Formats: sequence, C-alpha cells, structure tokens
Amino acid sequence: MLSTIHIIPLNISISSACQYIERMIIGTFGPEGSYTEKAAKQWNRTGELHYYDDILDTVEALLHNEVDCSIVPVENSLEDLSRSR
Repeated sequence: MLSTIHIIPLNISISSACQYIERMIIGTFGPEGSYTEKAAKQWNRTGELHYYDDILDTVEALLHNEVDCSIVPVENSLEDLSRSR
C-alpha cells in the first residue's frame, strides 16, 4: 500500500492529446452519477470508465497500469477559508 501520493502536473499538450485517445481506460473515484464520473466523461467521451471506492484505490490502479489515467476530486481549501471569514 502507498504511504504517500505525489501529484504531478501533466504537460497540457500531453493531457489534451490524451482526451482524444479512443478506448482509453479511465479510473474514476466514486459511483456512477458522481461529479468525478461527469468530469471523466467531459474530459474523454469515448473512454471506458472503471469505478473505485476510494481515492487511494483509484491512484493505485494507475500506478499498477490497470488504467491509462485516473480522475479524483481535489478540494479547493482556499475557497473554503475565504468563506469562513
């Protein structure tokens, strides 16, 4: 099991090109109907989605080459802090 997850930003040109790969397998956090599924479908309309119950499983699927990419939610904590003031 992973103890630390590092988020590495993708080069925009690589990320954009991946949107159009047919038969891409995309790992997505959450069940069908989640916002993450919606984001995955908007990013790549032809991809095959694999659903995972937690973020760690979604990332590990990518690291173990079970999927071509993984999409997980990231909370914007800066926005939440500004609302509480």
